Amino acid sequence: MRNKQVLLTLTGRTALLDDDDGILRVTTLGKLSGKKDDWRLRYTETVSDESQMQNVTLTMGKGIVTMASDGPFGTDMVFEKGCRYEGSYRTPYGELDMSIFPTLVNYNISEDGNGEVNLKYQLDIGGRYAAVHKLHIKLQADNLRAD
Repeated sequence: MRNKQVLLTLTGRTALLDDDDGILRVTTLGKLSGKKDDWRLRYTETVSDESQMQNVTLTMGKGIVTMASDGPFGTDMVFEKGCRYEGSYRTPYGELDMSIFPTLVNYNISEDGNGEVNLKYQLDIGGRYAAVHKLHIKLQADNLRAD
């Protein structure tokens, strides 16, 4: 499949201790390409409290999900269950050391473009625990082909 337009519903939950401290829901359009166990999902999101946009690309294959985002708050992350990833979080005010430890990495996308991605991970900033994040992305295929 090449560049199929999909409707995305992203639900993010943040737990600073053991309770859900914040829930964010976003609905947007994206483009999905790939097949079977090798997918690429691209979409654009508005940076909260900013009027700027940033592009996000998720790749999914062999049980691993990578996320790359550009723009004012950019980062690259690798989600592999049980494997710690260290990187940086770029902001307009400087760069922060960041690491994630995924405890759930799951995606299931059908050939027609419908499916979901589920991630749960501990986020550390500057070597210190920051929060546990859960991200659920639901994909609904559009019958129109994206360019």
